[in-house]
Formats: sequence, structure tokens, C-alpha cells
Amino acid sequence: MGTTAPAPPAPGTAEPVGEPKAEESPIASWFRFDADNIGLQIWAGAAHQLGPISLSSDIYITPLLGTAEFDIGPAFTAGPVTINPMIGFAFNFQTQQPAALVAPQLFTFIDVKPVYFESWILGSFSSMFNESIQNYFYSRDFLLFYPTDDFGIGPHLELTIDANEVVTAVDDPTTVGVDEGVVDDTGLSSLQLGGVIGLNYGTGNKLLLYLGYETQKESQLNDKIAGRFTFIHNF
Repeated sequence: MGTTAPAPPAPGTAEPVGEPKAEESPIASWFRFDADNIGLQIWAGAAHQLGPISLSSDIYITPLLGTAEFDIGPAFTAGPVTINPMIGFAFNFQTQQPAALVAPQLFTFIDVKPVYFESWILGSFSSMFNESIQNYFYSRDFLLFYPTDDFGIGPHLELTIDANEVVTAVDDPTTVGVDEGVVDDTGLSSLQLGGVIGLNYGTGNKLLLYLGYETQKESQLNDKIAGRFTFIHNF
């Protein structure tokens, strides 16, 4: 006795057959760009969970300078506080030479609504690769108070301390008029004081708008105004 093949279902009535739904990636990631006095800067980063440890890493690119930097380090979170020490290495793709050892680095984030605090502290050491490049310590610190869920405002402080004497060369166009040798260029080179606004800008997006005053004459460009535009997207 023969069998009859089942009739095909009417269009639009069959359950779709497809691949099982992929699980969402547990890897938290983010993208960021800053625009300030050194031009456009681009970041991309992620945090990988390795057992009890969250391992953070990022790539930092400065197109104007031709440098790219890779940073890595563990992130420790306790309630609203996250502390992330890191170490980084920068390479200059224009000169095709190592640019800097960026360490130590310490990033602190405290989110106690309606208050948010963020602190960057890092050292950058380039003289081991080129004696005419400045080593420095850098700090960026700001506090935001959110009177509403999507708008925050607060103070911002940013400083740079030059850490070494720089060896100059007669044919170096950046040191015209300075005899070849060692120049004592240590001490506070930049101190910016100002304010910052934080705006939630859609799902996963944040804008930071910083405007400040540069107190150190050697770091003043055409005027004493300092500022930065930041966009961050969290995936």
C-alpha cells in the first residue's frame, strides 16, 4: 500500500526553520573618541571575564601623531566602585619605532547616583626609545552631579608633569636656538581647571563636553582656553 506525501503548508502558516538563536556575548565592550588640542583620539575596548577576574584591554589611536597603543589590566569592582590598573605600550607607525611604555596606569570609577566620579592617573615613558621625547605623568579627574537622569554637571581638573630632562639636537626643528645638550624640562607643564557636562545620548551613548582654562603659559596655544568633546558607546 503506497503512502501519500504530506501536502505543503499554506504560505505564511509554517513555523520558520532556522539556526538556534545565538547566545549574547558575555564580553562587555565599548567605543570612544575624544577631540581636543592633540586632535582626534580613538579608543576601542572590552572586558573579558576570566573566572573571578575581569581582564580589561583597549586599543588607543592618535591619527595626528601616528601612534597606536595597547593597554591591558585587571578590573576590580566592589559595589559602585571600579578600580582598573593597566599597563600599555605605544608604537609610532609614522616613524616605525616604539613610542612609549605607558605605565603605571590607574583608572577609578565611582557611580553613586546622583554622583559620578572618574579619575585617570598614568605615566608615559618615551626617553628609553628617543632621548628627545618627554616623559610625563598625567592625571584627569572630574565629578558629575546628575540633577536629572540624563544631564550631569561638575568640576574638571587635568594636569601634566614633565618627568625628565630632554636631550636636544642642533638639527631638531622643535628646538631652534637651543644648543645641543640637556634641557631641564621637568616640573608642572600643564594645569587645566574647568567644568564638564555629561549627557546621556540614546541607548548606550554618552557625551562629555569639557571646557577649561590652561594656567601654564608653556601649554597655552593661541589662547588660554582648553576643552574636549567626548563620545562613548557601550555595547
